[in-house]
Amino acid sequence: MRHAMAKHPMIGISGIRGIVGETLFAEDFVNYALGLGTLVGGGTVLVGRDPRHSGEMIRDLVCGALLSTGCRVVDRRPLLPGGRLLDCKRCCI
Repeated sequence: MRHAMAKHPMIGISGIRGIVGETLFAEDFVNYALGLGTLVGGGTVLVGRDPRHSGEMIRDLVCGALLSTGCRVVDRRPLLPGGRLLDCKRCCI
């Protein structure tokens, strides 16, 4: 039996969870990325994505929003969980 998804996205420390087009929309990703870009004050942000079909669209939205806040974006394309810390150390130190 499949669990019913909430009518709104779930936002937590590990990211945003939801269904693109049902509980998550383009403006949600843009607003989240604009907030992050403002918070880090135009610093370097590592962007990764999972390999789902919507991943490229979401990456493009997020990178565009971050760039508009003056951030330097490092795009890692599909990012495997084990590579996150190593990549952060390489690009941010």
